[in-house]
Amino acid sequence: MSEKATITAMREWLKTCPLIAEEQSENGAAFRISGLSPEPVAEFSIEDSPTDPVTAVFFSGRNLAKSYIFVSRRDYSEAQSVQIANSGFFEQLTEWVLAQNDRHHLPRLGGRKEPLRVSVTSSGYIVAAESGSCRMQLQLRLEYYQPKGCIERSFLMTVTEAIKLSGLTPSADYTGVETTDDFLLAVQTEASQTDVKNWVVCADHVREHSGALNASTTDNTYIRTGPVTTKGSVQRTLSIQGDRYVGDAFQDFLLSHKIAFGSGQSVVVPYVYFSLRTGKGEKGEGALILTSDVGGSAGANATFAADFKGIGIISRSDDHLEENLIDFFRHFLVYSRVRNQDSAEGRHWVTSQSIFPGIHHVTARCDTTGIVMF
Repeated sequence: MSEKATITAMREWLKTCPLIAEEQSENGAAFRISGLSPEPVAEFSIEDSPTDPVTAVFFSGRNLAKSYIFVSRRDYSEAQSVQIANSGFFEQLTEWVLAQNDRHHLPRLGGRKEPLRVSVTSSGYIVAAESGSCRMQLQLRLEYYQPKGCIERSFLMTVTEAIKLSGLTPSADYTGVETTDDFLLAVQTEASQTDVKNWVVCADHVREHSGALNASTTDNTYIRTGPVTTKGSVQRTLSIQGDRYVGDAFQDFLLSHKIAFGSGQSVVVPYVYFSLRTGKGEKGEGALILTSDVGGSAGANATFAADFKGIGIISRSDDHLEENLIDFFRHFLVYSRVRNQDSAEGRHWVTSQSIFPGIHHVTARCDTTGIVMF
């Protein structure tokens, strides 16, 4: 079944306005799409108008916008009473649109589109006038959210679903450009999520989860050698920002009382962070720290922000990873940082067995950073 066009949804929504419904009932005014009829009769029309379609981009989808022109053919004369009546009609229509937007009574869009707001971008004005009638119009703007991909909308996006949605097959041999959308961050929100494939992905209405590596350093000055900087342990940090979306599993967890006001181990969660292109990344634990629960100005989408600070990376092989991600990862390479950063222990060699068929044992040197084949 074909998806309802947004212009059709807008017309259906406008027809619920008492002003328009009354004129249709009393005068039999038609409500057309894309143009008035050539006959000089009272009627309405809604038409597309050019605009930049993309207003915001998230890992999970986009905020899109469409502009429309609402047109009405109305009685016209030099009499002020007629002109005042026409002006009053568009003034009341503007007030109705704004009131519906404030109540979030918005057009019912087809498919997985979710309406965000409708605004009036230009008040009613006369475009053309002829004997006995005139064409007046008002400009409207519809904004809505549309998820990426073709799978059904899910408020609980797991690692499995995210990989399916991406359409990518991770390969350690991949060469080329990587975009921010290629990187996936997922956390374990419940103890029952023992398999990595069921961990919850940070994506819905998330604008960024920028990664950084913060290394400790020690500066010394030696005879003849001069100043020397020695790198110590490294901490993974992620900066997360987005628009609030009630019902998304990751956001509900992040904004919960447990995380927002918790401390110590209560905000430490297992995580995985990797590239969908190469399968390279890391798996470990970190502190989830909510830094802003409600941001934004009046009329805008409410925003949130959080920091994720790693406390060490798991360096052992995990059989659950094989059971649950083997269908998606032929090579899931994990850059593993070791909890114990002691330089003496860092000289030891650690062997981890590959859990994928056809991949032999790998040997990773556990310095500050090692590579472990999962």
